[in-house]
Amino acid sequence: MPAAERYAFFSGISGSTKDELWVVGSSGSTIPEQDSIAEHWDGHRWRVVPVPTLRQYAPGYGGGDGLADVVDPSGADAWAVGATDDFTHPRIVHWDGKSWKVVPSPRFSGWLRAVTATRGSLWAVGGNGQALGTLNTIRGLIEQYSCK
Repeated sequence: MPAAERYAFFSGISGSTKDELWVVGSSGSTIPEQDSIAEHWDGHRWRVVPVPTLRQYAPGYGGGDGLADVVDPSGADAWAVGATDDFTHPRIVHWDGKSWKVVPSPRFSGWLRAVTATRGSLWAVGGNGQALGTLNTIRGLIEQYSCK
């Protein structure tokens, strides 16, 4: 599998057939400079497919981001979730058969770690929290999104 940059770390895989697979994760040269990565298997070879980064759609954000999981129920309708490298913004992206697009996500400090799709709905789980001095408060998170 080709690496998009100096390193690639994959954390999620999904496919609708043996010839239609996605892997997602992070790639880059250093942790603060990492970006989301997605690679697609078409039955013959792996191909890196560009994913919009936070630097592209969140002006002023200087950190990196990554994807943690992907679900692809049909081959042309994949969804991936993750977070910024400092866990200040969750990430949701959607593959419409042509390109990955950013899906607006709730504004909270947290991350999305796993995703599944049901008819008409996308379910994602993760956590949110806030640093309170030396004590961190972290809560489990379950989100449902309409994907009609």
